[in-house]
Amino acid sequence: MKGCLLQRPLQLYLPEVSLSPNQPEIQLALRRAALLWRGEDIIWFLPDILGPVRWLQRDGDTGPFDILPEPIDFALRWTAPIKELLKHRLVLAVPSKTINCVSVHHVSVQGEMFGCGTWTKFPPTNIGDFLTDFLWQEGDGISFYPFPIAAKINRPIIERGKVHFELRDFPIQPCSPMPIKGAKMSKEGVEIEMSFSAPNGLSPIIAPEVENNHYYRGATRLDTTFPYMKAGNGELGIATRAHWNGLANVFAHNGINLDDYYYYAQLRDIAAKSTKNLEGCEFRLETLLTPYLAKSNSCIGDCWFGPLYVSKGESAALMDLEGAYNIEKSSLTSLFEDPEAVEELSASVPVDRVYGVIGLAGILLLTHLKNASLVRFCENCQKPLINGSANKKNCGSENPFCSKDRSKKYQRRSRARKSMKST
Repeated sequence: MKGCLLQRPLQLYLPEVSLSPNQPEIQLALRRAALLWRGEDIIWFLPDILGPVRWLQRDGDTGPFDILPEPIDFALRWTAPIKELLKHRLVLAVPSKTINCVSVHHVSVQGEMFGCGTWTKFPPTNIGDFLTDFLWQEGDGISFYPFPIAAKINRPIIERGKVHFELRDFPIQPCSPMPIKGAKMSKEGVEIEMSFSAPNGLSPIIAPEVENNHYYRGATRLDTTFPYMKAGNGELGIATRAHWNGLANVFAHNGINLDDYYYYAQLRDIAAKSTKNLEGCEFRLETLLTPYLAKSNSCIGDCWFGPLYVSKGESAALMDLEGAYNIEKSSLTSLFEDPEAVEELSASVPVDRVYGVIGLAGILLLTHLKNASLVRFCENCQKPLINGSANKKNCGSENPFCSKDRSKKYQRRSRARKSMKST
């Protein structure tokens, strides 16, 4: 992804628990949050409030916090030194049928990142080779495990004009039950084969999470230690949860949903076929991303200056600010004390809002396709070559395992040639 510019800055929503945006209640909550967002770092979706609630919290502090008066604007975020902003979090809570928490991250058109805990999720604060690494995961990139799973989190409790946090049960929703297609014994125990099939032969499959939910609506849970579900037609299924393997697991450590699994397979298929049918794959990808991608707005501070500061440091960020906006400041303190400069940083900018890991990988792949940067594959390991020149045929330093494998194969061929010559 290095050197490949985005068409617009991104606003990335990373959920604590990945619930499918194909579910109507999740889509409504995301749209409500987008309308109410004013630069907050964290968005809570809570079923026990009727309107927006905002507060400022310090990392590690459990409150109580004062509720901020409405309305607020983007300037609130940029009236304190950025080093203090990195220690505090502006928080927004919105009404929702389901409880969840989303961290908001900002990506500049150069791929530099800024936001809540960005440096722990995207070292070194750049999307860099994320798409390549994501598509390179071994196997299908996902593992399933039986539901239920117990979880407790510190969630906000809003009472008497204050906000405090309490350790409460967090209702993690399982993936939709997947039909059991077969089972066999192994040394480790019973291996159960599961696969999704659309109810009543419905085709094509669009959102297995939602479609399977409908199929198993009213299903009875069998009284066993394993989470078997029995549909109305007698078919057995298993209530499961899934997680990413490797890199992407850091984004959704409380699990992912069945749609994530299905859409991930679709992304890989689109990447593989884009070399033969670019326009068709671009259309298919845009259609696929509909629930994960939306237009939104941010501000110059979040989608441009903040990422510059995190990736390049104070001096370089201030120099770029002077060159781009003719704002000459010697320090961040003097910058934030200038109302005109703060107003400039708070100016609205159109962005693409993406939801979760699938949304991020999808918009990056779409950028490549729109730039006619066809996805090529390594001749040795068959993994996608996102970076490098059009003549690149094999993985480079970004995949040392492939490089070592090629070296071993070269050595074996060399020994074979020497052996043939000696005979």
